[in-house]
Amino acid sequence: MRKNILFKTEKGNRYLYSEGLECNILLHPILFDYFSTAFLHNNNIESIQPTTYYEQKFKFLMEHGALQNKEISFITKPNPEDVKIKLANLRQLLFEVTDGCNLKCYYCGYGELYNNYDKRLSKKLSYEKVKTVIDYMVDLWMSPYNLSFNNVVDISFYGGEPLLNFDLIKKTIDYLREKNMAGMQFTFRMTTNGMLLDRYMDYLASENFDLLISLDGDEYANSYRLTKSGQNSFSKVYSNVLILKNKYPDYYANKVTFNAVLHDRNSYEKIYLFIKHNLNKSPLISELNTNGVKEDSLLEFNKMFTRSYEAQQEAYKVSEEMRNDSVITNADNIQLRTMLHGNSGNMFKTLNDLLKDSKTVSHMPSGTCMAFYKKFFITVNGKALPCEKIGQKYPLGCVSDQSVDLDFNNISLLYENMYKPLLDLCKQCYNQSNCSQCVFLISEKKKSGKLTCPTFVNKNVMATLLSMNISYIENNPDVYEKIVEEDILS
Repeated sequence: MRKNILFKTEKGNRYLYSEGLECNILLHPILFDYFSTAFLHNNNIESIQPTTYYEQKFKFLMEHGALQNKEISFITKPNPEDVKIKLANLRQLLFEVTDGCNLKCYYCGYGELYNNYDKRLSKKLSYEKVKTVIDYMVDLWMSPYNLSFNNVVDISFYGGEPLLNFDLIKKTIDYLREKNMAGMQFTFRMTTNGMLLDRYMDYLASENFDLLISLDGDEYANSYRLTKSGQNSFSKVYSNVLILKNKYPDYYANKVTFNAVLHDRNSYEKIYLFIKHNLNKSPLISELNTNGVKEDSLLEFNKMFTRSYEAQQEAYKVSEEMRNDSVITNADNIQLRTMLHGNSGNMFKTLNDLLKDSKTVSHMPSGTCMAFYKKFFITVNGKALPCEKIGQKYPLGCVSDQSVDLDFNNISLLYENMYKPLLDLCKQCYNQSNCSQCVFLISEKKKSGKLTCPTFVNKNVMATLLSMNISYIENNPDVYEKIVEEDILS
């Protein structure tokens, strides 16, 4: 399938996106017409004799692969040994230390609007399960499967509200240190609602936790985040945050971030400016979880839901302060970065990517993270999951107080059964190299047993995306220069 695309920008400039050369080529109008003719005649250029300058240039580009197709090779069945290697080189180990919470947030992904999780019973993860998992991982970390040098593994504590099981958090860290593993380093991370920060901030600061605090903005913006008695949690959380900020200013500056959920009682601009002006931070702002919403809750969910991209775009239109703060991080630039990474041949996320021959690399369908490529999540009930964001009906295995049961062959088969129905769609998608769609989330949204991908991009849509992004570069060359410096040269 041909994926080369001709398009024009807002300024009227003409381009060819060459998939074979992995670049966007600025074309003179005469060259643009030649390539349009080549498209119509299935790349047959016999009739064009290189007598004029532009005919010679066209012939040169054609002979050097301007319209060469890049065939993407897909693998639908992961190698079980590769899955084991990923686990041995794990980046983040997450423990759901409790499913209990001291808040009852109306939009909670484990609340009344959803049905894709295990029933919340205020359980606590046992220390025995944690030790069993760590012992299992130590065997892998110390084995030949660990190919990394000086592994840094992020140990994350999740809930519920993880500080409700603080004793387990402390015991877990102590047990890791008892292992005294050469070549292994551990960092610690937690997402918290902040209600218990005043009790435990001394320990969190001393252990240099990366702390993500949930706060939706000012008091009214926080009014979906309720205590069990129905009171707004804002005053308690805000007070605790100010204590932390004043007591440990360096820790606060370097290790504390905020996450706000966008809904119908706040706005992107108000969240951002409140947290920036009052807490001196730029928050992460996310949408309500769209996965696992119950059918009879859709009306209420849709009333609250706000799409973050459109909200961010609107905020940048009206707030000069936000525009000045976010030269690199605003929505347009994130989309531009994504396009440059996926559709150019000179931007690389890692040194390993730079050393790979992209023409020989095989891909899994969709943008799903391979099992254990980033995370290994253990729920309070002992389910082993690839991450905390998917429904808990997709366990890769289980953990008891005595053992970790992971069958890498079965994990490979699970992924194969989810990938195969998407293969034809992925082959036709023009944005496959930029896909971030998780197959587990697609599976939750399937209707009538048929998988459809909500982010599928056809040729016309891709041409529009390329035009928008190259137009943005033409209109904002300073931003593009900064992205080049940060993403290519740094």
